[in-house]
Amino acid sequence: MSWRMRLAVIGRLGKPAPVRVTSPVPVLLPPGGLKFAESAHALGFSMAVRADPFHKLMYVLAGRAELTVEGRPPVIAAAGTIFIVPEKVRHALRDLEPAALLLMCFSKEWLRRTPDLPGLWATLTQDADAAWPLVRVRRLRIEALWRRGLFEQARGQIGAGALAAAAANEILAVIARARALARADSPAARVRAVAAEVADSFVENWTLDLAAARAAMSRRSFSEKFREETGATFWEHLERLRVAHAARLLRQGEHTIIGVMFSSGFNDLSTFYRAFKRHHGTSPKRWSEETWASLE
Repeated sequence: MSWRMRLAVIGRLGKPAPVRVTSPVPVLLPPGGLKFAESAHALGFSMAVRADPFHKLMYVLAGRAELTVEGRPPVIAAAGTIFIVPEKVRHALRDLEPAALLLMCFSKEWLRRTPDLPGLWATLTQDADAAWPLVRVRRLRIEALWRRGLFEQARGQIGAGALAAAAANEILAVIARARALARADSPAARVRAVAAEVADSFVENWTLDLAAARAAMSRRSFSEKFREETGATFWEHLERLRVAHAARLLRQGEHTIIGVMFSSGFNDLSTFYRAFKRHHGTSPKRWSEETWASLE
């Protein structure tokens, strides 16, 4: 997608397309402590050295820019790169090609409202790199989340703050997981990292393409290495996790069969029934009845 098309996407969020600026967009945090913004740069854009009173993520949506953070060498980044700048840290930005940036600015007070976020942010800022390129599948996810944050912020309807905050939380989590995976220095380590991520999120809409992209590998190489590491194909592993979770829910006796199916990551009853029978030799309903009968 060209940078013009990307800017057009932003412009469809219910407000005009961003005006191209030659100096940084002023950002004032609202009382909630979280602000999404966008900045489309014109030729001649310049940002002198500055230090903001808030933490900041900058995502290069289009173009190419050079970021200099105090104490670190300059980093040149193209579209799909995340810049991380903590509060009160001196930094400067220079366009190498007219850039379009997405901004997420937030206070340390906002971070503290969610228990996991301060530690997650500390992990991100302790890394030696201030700029991280993302693979395509994560770029699409990050852009969708940023779009949601901008959209909710612009609408200002009931629950907009909560939905914008949820998007921001997920952006931070996605970046942290991407960075952890990038540290893995071998295909086997990357596959193990993806397997761990799947174990934490098997109810989501995982695909083989998505998993391979997470590991920065081709489908074939990922599939081969995944079987070596786990003893199963990707789909077998995913199904095993979902069926095991379904069995846990059935043992609790607090869910309908449809509720168990949905909560375990399956999209339809026939697929759920076939998968469950492969692992337990009977239907979820009969397995549940037999399990409860054995406890009486």
